[in-house]
Amino acid sequence: METKTVGIIGGLGPETTAKFYLEVLAKAEIVDASHRPSILIWNVPMDIAIEDSFIRGNDESKTYIKLLVEAAKKLEQARADFLVIPCNSVHVFIDKVRQAVSIPVLSIVEETDAFLTKNGIKKVGILATSATVKNRLYEELLEQRGIEVVLPSTNDQGELDASITRLVHNQGSEQDREKLESIITTLSNKGVQATLLACTDLQLIAPSHPTVVIYDTMHILAESTVKKIFEE
Repeated sequence: METKTVGIIGGLGPETTAKFYLEVLAKAEIVDASHRPSILIWNVPMDIAIEDSFIRGNDESKTYIKLLVEAAKKLEQARADFLVIPCNSVHVFIDKVRQAVSIPVLSIVEETDAFLTKNGIKKVGILATSATVKNRLYEELLEQRGIEVVLPSTNDQGELDASITRLVHNQGSEQDREKLESIITTLSNKGVQATLLACTDLQLIAPSHPTVVIYDTMHILAESTVKKIFEE
């Protein structure tokens, strides 16, 4: 079976990229176990201090756009057929990335929007970095579909940013999981049908909840990536 080559703009953060790579391989094997798909990964050489600043919602667009565009061009030159970025926050720059290359760039936001719409979700809690929240990355698209978005309180958002920063540095703990589940409970009390892990690093602590469905944007993007790999 002929397949497309996916180029992954990774390193945001590295452990999430590794898990995304393995998930794509596992899902691809379900479709066709006879051979593995071709995958290219470019690990973005990000300055850690700038990454931490961006997570907290500060404007680091100049650095990010430069690195993302360079990564996209390198992967296109390496013969990738399409690109994916397993990081929600940097999708605020996706138009710049798309303009820099002639191959398709899948959007984790657009794929998640389609998933929620397909599953009839009308009210969803969003767990993301301050960068994602500040740029209304999900709200604008979801609200156009009639999906109400509920966000954590200012205090909970600060706690969430701190947890995400620790996860990016591979320092997540049981306390981070407990805090995340507490925030989900608060969102549950506001009537959400589901909670969206709109930061791919949050899947590293695998939160659960007895009454609220949790959707992971990384899993949604991985599924879309595999579909694109085997697209006729």
